[in-house]
Amino acid sequence: IYRQMITVDDAIEGGADFFDMDKLKMKYPDKEVFDNLLRCKFLDDTSSVFALKQLMACKVEAGDWNDVNFDSSRPVGNKQVWIGYDPSGLGDEAAVVVALPPKTSKSAFRLVEKIRLQGVSYEQQAKAIKDLTEKYNVAEIAMDVTGIGGPTSQLVEAFFPRVMLINYSINTKSQMVYKAREVINAGRLLFDGLWDDVVHSFLMIKRATTARTGQSTFTATRSKENSHADVAMAIMHILILEGVNPDVD
Repeated sequence: IYRQMITVDDAIEGGADFFDMDKLKMKYPDKEVFDNLLRCKFLDDTSSVFALKQLMACKVEAGDWNDVNFDSSRPVGNKQVWIGYDPSGLGDEAAVVVALPPKTSKSAFRLVEKIRLQGVSYEQQAKAIKDLTEKYNVAEIAMDVTGIGGPTSQLVEAFFPRVMLINYSINTKSQMVYKAREVINAGRLLFDGLWDDVVHSFLMIKRATTARTGQSTFTATRSKENSHADVAMAIMHILILEGVNPDVD
């Protein structure tokens, strides 16, 4: 196998004057993600809860899904979908993900849409979710109600009363992470091969300990400089809807 790597720096040095480095750095503020996408550097998953190899195996050619038409106003027709929502906090982004749920405990979740919302009010975040309920036949919505998620959830409940509200705790986060790792390692999460931000997002989830009690927990870097874990959190909200053991009714 022979590989030729051309970084964005090589391209600019070679005369590609159509790149705007400042805009690229604004688009990909996290250095690790920037270096991976534009400087041909491999991602380091040694400290991540999730393995890069398993995440890469989730990538597929979503255009080959015969029952999904991404150009349609109703991409999956009347099929039921589940929605996961991670609200924005101080400096980070909100993320909304739409998935076709598995038909059995052995089949896969298929991600069909993701939306990133930055610098918008909780009213606008709720409006984005409501728009999705008009675009899809939404059967379930799961969302974090910590922080700004609280007022957003009240607006969502007005048009979708059965929304699952998730209050984060050590146990809740552990269940979400273990469930996601089980689904991913089993090859039961599928998304378009161009969605590299999904891979990056999961790799940013690390194991940590609480400062006060020393309990094991999970954390993700989520700041103004790095807001990519939001997509993974939104996806995990979807996965936990299936339950820890889907074979038990």
